[in-house]
Amino acid sequence: MNASSILASLNENSRRYEYELRKFQLELSNAHDQELRLQQEIGRIFPQLAGHQLAGGATISGEVQLVLDQRTQDEAGLRQQLVQVEQGIAAQAEALARMVEELEEAATSLERKLEQDPRYLQQLALHEQAVAQCSDAARSYKELRAECSRKLPAFQTDPFYLYLKARGFGTDGYSSWALWRTLDRWLAKLCNFSENHASERTLLAMQEANEAASWQRDTNRGIQEAELARLQQEILATVDLTTLQKRRQQAQKELDAGKAGANVLHGRLDQFVNRRDPYFAKASELLARQLAEMSNVTLERLAGQTTGTADDRLVLHLRDLRTELDELRVRIPLLEMRCRDATSDYERAKQLERDMQADEHVSNQYSYSEEIDLPKLMSGFMRGGISLDQVQQQVERHRKAAKVVSGETTTRSFSFSFTSSSSSGSKRK
Repeated sequence: MNASSILASLNENSRRYEYELRKFQLELSNAHDQELRLQQEIGRIFPQLAGHQLAGGATISGEVQLVLDQRTQDEAGLRQQLVQVEQGIAAQAEALARMVEELEEAATSLERKLEQDPRYLQQLALHEQAVAQCSDAARSYKELRAECSRKLPAFQTDPFYLYLKARGFGTDGYSSWALWRTLDRWLAKLCNFSENHASERTLLAMQEANEAASWQRDTNRGIQEAELARLQQEILATVDLTTLQKRRQQAQKELDAGKAGANVLHGRLDQFVNRRDPYFAKASELLARQLAEMSNVTLERLAGQTTGTADDRLVLHLRDLRTELDELRVRIPLLEMRCRDATSDYERAKQLERDMQADEHVSNQYSYSEEIDLPKLMSGFMRGGISLDQVQQQVERHRKAAKVVSGETTTRSFSFSFTSSSSSGSKRK
């Protein structure tokens, strides 16, 4: 299993919960619209009952109808714009996916060229050998260096030894009067000069040889590393990765711009869903003014003043409308609760998708075992049965480094990470 399939599953999971959220939002918006229309219809009955007795009643009802029509047109226009933007986002996401595929093909081509180039393979072997030599010798180098650093200071504590050493005792350059030579030989016996001097020279020689060998190994590793990098760059120059990277970056910018536009439209549509749009505010104000003036007591009094039956039928119709309105007002809080739950689920799904991409938990740098039960992990996380950390731990436990090509001199892989996201979201971040 590769990173692309895991990211696609995470994206599909987010889109599924997004679909549920949009469905409930549309249902809630329709319920609010129906609530307004029922209120408007109820308000329209009052002027029919009262007729000309209610001055301005028909005018007020006409204003409400105009506001509702404008509200419906504006919301429909926004939803149509959103459909077009969503289509653009889908096209941009496909373009970005094609760019990523081209980059992956280029990386595969580079890997093939490296594996088939005898100069590179020979240099890679030399570099690995140099690295191994440094690694194998590191422990003995540190131990010998520590031993010399620990023992050499002891030769600087005996004043007799330092005195004889400064006079060149025991060397061809040593000369002194006979009396002094006798005294120096006596001091040499006291401080065991000959044995200590030989030990010090041995330690100094070992220290010098140890540092020289370490320098030689490090120098050789640097030379082999530089030559390996040169060959990599030489082969890398045969594939135009720069142009592909620029095209991928441009596709990413276009996708981000499309998402930003969708976010703006979602913000405006949320005002309609949550009854915060200016049309709803104006219609509510007009309807509240009507309903405040036309109570049930007024309705009964007006109906009782007439001799016909038409107003009685209107009263029955009004009663049915009010019953429907009451039922709708019971249903709306349930829809609002479903919207909140769907929003929470969608945000949780998006959190899972975003966080799994963060810190390269899911990346083309790795391949993933087929034993990983991704649907079960996603389902458990969405139900709250497991935490995000547990999902990440499970994914990391089933991953291993992928064999790709890189511009790093100590590896043979090139990694190209990219962001996969849904075509739309309540809030794209």
